[in-house]
Amino acid sequence: MAQEVRSANAGGDIPRLKPNQIIECRGGIWRFLREDRGLWELELLRQGSHFSEFPVKVWAIPQLEKSTLRVLKSHEAYTPYPSEKNQRNAKYYKPLLTLRKNSALEDRNNSKDPNTAKQCAIEIKPWQFEPWRRIVDALPFPRILLADDVGLGKTTEAAIILTELTRRKRAERVLIIAPQHLSEKWQDELYERFGLAFEIYNRKTRERLNEKGVKNPWQVVERVIVSRDFVKRWENLKPLENVKWDVIIIDECHHFVKDLNQSQKRLRELAEKIVYNSPGLILLSATPFTGDKEQFNSLIQLIDPKFYDRTAQSKWNPNDPCIVRRNKNFLSKNENETFNDREIHHHEINMEDLSKDEVTA
Repeated sequence: MAQEVRSANAGGDIPRLKPNQIIECRGGIWRFLREDRGLWELELLRQGSHFSEFPVKVWAIPQLEKSTLRVLKSHEAYTPYPSEKNQRNAKYYKPLLTLRKNSALEDRNNSKDPNTAKQCAIEIKPWQFEPWRRIVDALPFPRILLADDVGLGKTTEAAIILTELTRRKRAERVLIIAPQHLSEKWQDELYERFGLAFEIYNRKTRERLNEKGVKNPWQVVERVIVSRDFVKRWENLKPLENVKWDVIIIDECHHFVKDLNQSQKRLRELAEKIVYNSPGLILLSATPFTGDKEQFNSLIQLIDPKFYDRTAQSKWNPNDPCIVRRNKNFLSKNENETFNDREIHHHEINMEDLSKDEVTA
């Protein structure tokens, strides 16, 4: 983890920076790009609470910046920087999303192939690229339900889409809503395998931004993961209502169907308030259809509010552009894939074993 640099008055040395490291100086937040003949090339990311709309690059003399220079920790920079452990583990890491306005992410040849995603730290599974191929002609933004069986890699499929949208500069503001226990898994998977840096937004994040004078934190964080239980609270939902995102991803989206359950109603209210403000929507669920056709219809209506079909069945059209559904038997037969049997272990959890944060989450 990067450490705070001591000021010149305290006799601190000028730090040796790495490319893409985030620093604070001149009253702004900058990304260190490179050092050339004793000069630093910096790119402005944020001035106050406002992100730079255009890539502003400057050359700086390290000695002159020494007195106010700080190398920021991840929670201060709003862009996670990998720990030493993550750096060791992510030996194939490719920084695809570290430069917010990097022209290298542009799809100059207008290619429809997911070439960027194929360079990530993943084992290439052809079926995981099918959702991308299904929506590529519908660009610039997808609206799709990924309903593959458990263990087939729905997170990877969503990340492939997200990576390709990023290359085309169409996914600069992304919101991921996931179960709390999967938030860190999403963050680690996206960063270590795809180079997509996301911040987990929670109560501590909100309080920290409020202390910095940020009136609406949702307008400041650009790529964020949040738990569905946290975001449905009124004090978090209300500021989110009119904030626009390029892409919204909802994991375990079957919890957002129309239902008489009061908790389910609140989640549905949350979904309807935000998904229609976003041009891109990716829903993930291994169990989107539980036998209730009305609930399934309500789920598809999040993708397209005009959709209504009383004859909806539990089977999907393989060519449906809005829904992708495969099971392990199908892939074993058609893709010659083999899958290990799942082993489920049950563990009892006592309240006294939980931390205060876990109890109140």
